[in-house]
Amino acid sequence: MTSAPKTPVKVLFLAGWQRNGSTLLQRMLGQIEGVFPGGELWYVWEQGLLENRLCGCGSRFRDCPFWVEVFEGAFGGMSSIDGRKMMRAVLSGSRTRYLPRYWTSAGRRSLASRLESELDAIKRIYLSLLTVSASDYLVDSSKSPGYANLLSMIPEVEVYVVHLIRDPRGVAYSWQRNKLQIDTGNQDHMDKTSAGKSALLWNAWNLASENVHGCNPERYLRLRYEDLIANPKFEMERIMEMAGLSNRKLDFIDGKTVHLTRTHTVSGNPNRFQTGDIELRCDEEWRHAMSGVQRNTVTFLTRPLLARYGYRPAIR
Repeated sequence: MTSAPKTPVKVLFLAGWQRNGSTLLQRMLGQIEGVFPGGELWYVWEQGLLENRLCGCGSRFRDCPFWVEVFEGAFGGMSSIDGRKMMRAVLSGSRTRYLPRYWTSAGRRSLASRLESELDAIKRIYLSLLTVSASDYLVDSSKSPGYANLLSMIPEVEVYVVHLIRDPRGVAYSWQRNKLQIDTGNQDHMDKTSAGKSALLWNAWNLASENVHGCNPERYLRLRYEDLIANPKFEMERIMEMAGLSNRKLDFIDGKTVHLTRTHTVSGNPNRFQTGDIELRCDEEWRHAMSGVQRNTVTFLTRPLLARYGYRPAIR
C-alpha cells in the first residue's frame, strides 16, 4: 500500500433512476486520467463481499487481487468487516421515503450518530480505493439519492453530482426486457418491474436527486442520456468543468466511438464487461416495440416532469 491519499475524497456521483445509462457514463469517466470507476458502490457489501459476484475484471469479487488489496488497506482484510451489518445499515439509511426527515439539521445529526461506525467504514474503503488505484477522483454510479445523502455526511468526502436522466418510456421498456445477470455466473436474469411502478419511481428518484443535490449548483449537473449519446465529448467536457477536471484529456473519444478498457467495477448493467471500441447508439427500441398501453401509462404518470427535462409527451 502507498501512502493514503489526501482528503477530501472527491466523488463523482451518478444520480437518477435506474436503467438510465449510468454504467456507460461511469465507464467513460473512468477512462479519464486519475479517475477510478468503482461502479455501484452501495452494493459492494451485498453483491461483492457477501454474494461474491463478478468484478468488472471478470474475477470473482473475493478473488480479485485489486479488491483484496482494497479491503486489506481499509480493514485489514475482507474477513475483518461485517458485510451483512454494512448492507443493512446502508439500505436503512438510504431509503428514499426517509429522505425528508434527513433534510433538517436535526435529522442529519440523528442519522450520522446512528450510522457513525458504518459511515467511517465507507470513508475507509473509498480512501483505500483511491490509494490502490492511484487515483484522485472516484466515480460512484449507485444512483440512489439516499445513498448520496449518506456520502455527503462524511466530512472527508466531497460529492459532485451528475444527475443522469433518460426518457421514462425508454427506462420502463428496459425494465421489461429479459436481460441476463451475467455477474452471478448462474444464467440469472435481471429484475423486472411494471411500467407503472417504473414511472412512479422515475418521478420519485429524479425529484429526490434534485432536492438533495440541486441546492449546491457548483457541484450539481443535470444531463440527459440522449444528449450524452448524441454529443459525448461536449457532455463529458461539461462534467469535467463542473468537477474541476478540465485539464485532462478525452483522447478515448473519437466522434461517437469510445475506447473502453477493463475495470474493477461493482454491479451495474452487463455492458460493464465490454471492452474495446464501442460505438455509441441511443437505445430507442421502445419507440416501436413498447405497447401503446404501457407507453401511455408512463407518459401520463410522468407528464409533469417530461417538459421539465425536455421530453415530448407525444411520440413521433
